[in-house]
Amino acid sequence: MNILFTTPVLEHPPAGGSQLRIENSIKALSRVGTLHIVSRVSRAAMGGAAAEAFYASFAKEFRYAPSCRLHFENRIIGKARRVLGDVTGWDTARDAAYLLRCIDQWKIDVVWLGYGNISFPLIKALRRARPHLKLVASNMVSPWRRMRLSR
Repeated sequence: MNILFTTPVLEHPPAGGSQLRIENSIKALSRVGTLHIVSRVSRAAMGGAAAEAFYASFAKEFRYAPSCRLHFENRIIGKARRVLGDVTGWDTARDAAYLLRCIDQWKIDVVWLGYGNISFPLIKALRRARPHLKLVASNMVSPWRRMRLSR
């Protein structure tokens, strides 16, 4: 099975629970199929060359989505670019088109979106382009669901 994994949360070494969940998902998915990773986090924000090498060791292919190629060291400029990309939908459209090319090139069976709850625009764009594509959005426990589970 060919699996494409993409996430907006990727950091090594993991700084907290969310990064650790993503790392464990990558490790598990690499054991059940051929894993391809498309990072939506820049190399610098992920942890540099060491982090890239770590994640690439679990994947057949490791690439970066177009939205993270422009990384600004200045936090204000970087935040403004992300907000502008979110408002216009430009980053989502570019990432979706890139992921669709990767899906075709690698003959992907399943697209796994880590932290799907913050990837709804991307999920919507992929679903619109490929209605029958198998999408898995992980780590999507809503606050209401958590309240019901805790009772």
